[in-house]
Formats: sequence, C-alpha cells, structure tokens
Amino acid sequence: GVCLYILNIFVAGVSYAFLESLGYKLSSGGNTFSGIWGMILTLLLVAVLPAFGEEITHRGMLLSAFRTRFPVKRAIVMVALLFGLVHLNIQQFFYAAVLGWYLSMSVVVSGSIWSAVIIHFTNNAISVYMGFAKELNLYDPFSLFLNNAFSFIILVVLAYVLTGMILKYMDKRRIKNNAIIVTPNLVIPKTTIRERVWIFSLYFVGAVMTLYTLYRGIYG
Repeated sequence: GVCLYILNIFVAGVSYAFLESLGYKLSSGGNTFSGIWGMILTLLLVAVLPAFGEEITHRGMLLSAFRTRFPVKRAIVMVALLFGLVHLNIQQFFYAAVLGWYLSMSVVVSGSIWSAVIIHFTNNAISVYMGFAKELNLYDPFSLFLNNAFSFIILVVLAYVLTGMILKYMDKRRIKNNAIIVTPNLVIPKTTIRERVWIFSLYFVGAVMTLYTLYRGIYG
C-alpha cells in the first residue's frame, strides 16, 4: 500500500501535467471535515468503506465474472479501466486505473481478495493522513523526497521494484500453498449479447461522465 501510494503520486503528477497542457483547470480538493475527529471520520469514509465496498464490487464480483469470459490478463485490464472510469472524474481516472490494475493483480496472484482490501485501505489511509498532516501538525514522511526531484525519482523506482517483487512473492506462495496446475488451453465460453450490452453500458456511462469532466475542466 505504501509503495502503491508513492507510484500514484508519480502517476498523478504526470497526468496532471498532461491535463494542464490541454488547458484543463485542476480542482484543488480540500478536507470536508477538520480536526482529529474529522480525520477519523474521513478515514472511515475514504479508507475503510471503499476498501471493503469497492473491492467486493470490482475485485470480487466484476473480476470474478470477467475471468469466466475473458483471458485473465484482459480481465485485469478491463477491471482496471472500469475502476478508473467509475470515479467519474478525469483527474482521478489515471491513477485510479493504475491502482485498479495492481489491486486486480494482487487478487489473481494471491488468490484472495483480502490482499486487495489491505492494499486499498493502506493507500487511501496514507492519502487521508497526508491530507490532514499540515492541519494537525503531523509528521510528514514524504516531504524530504517530494521536495527533491532526484530523491523522488529514486523513491518511485524503488516503489516500482518493490511492488513487482511483492506480486511475484504472492504468486509463488499461492502456487506453493495451493499446488495450482496451470491450464493454458482452457476453453473460455463466449460472451452472450446480453453480457456484451451490459459490459458496454458500464464503460459507455463511465467514459461519457469522465470525458464530461474533462470538457468542463477545459471550457467550463
């Protein structure tokens, strides 16, 4: 979760620069609540509830359903893109999609949704903590790296390497514990017309709303 938070800072920075180059006006989101109790309430709303609710929906139901109809790599990408789109905000789309990809990968390689729940909670909890750090005079562990470009790049590279190593470790442990036999020639049933319409509708609504926020950010 910590490594993923660092990678998301990088992805957000790159995507924000890209959006600003298009003339998009970034919205500076602040804390809805204040004080220590406001932080606790925000943790509940932003970290605890999404960690369970979104993981049950996306990595539980959707990923499981997509894996019965598509190759696993395609299913992971599809869920990641949909996770980015359902945020209905172009500012959040890019890093949410990256987060969705990693969470889906963690479920596949670990064989458990709990890995995604823990990672998701940690990522969001750190974001909440950092949002309240200045107001509550809390220790900021990332200030040293964020204020120095070279140090930040090193931190991002280390986070990228560590996330990859963690995924490989979870995959090896899953195979060792469950003795899973890989069947590359497994026949995947074709999607029905009804399923295709349902899937298309999800992406279409998410894409329209996300692109609308892009339009409002540029011309609104």
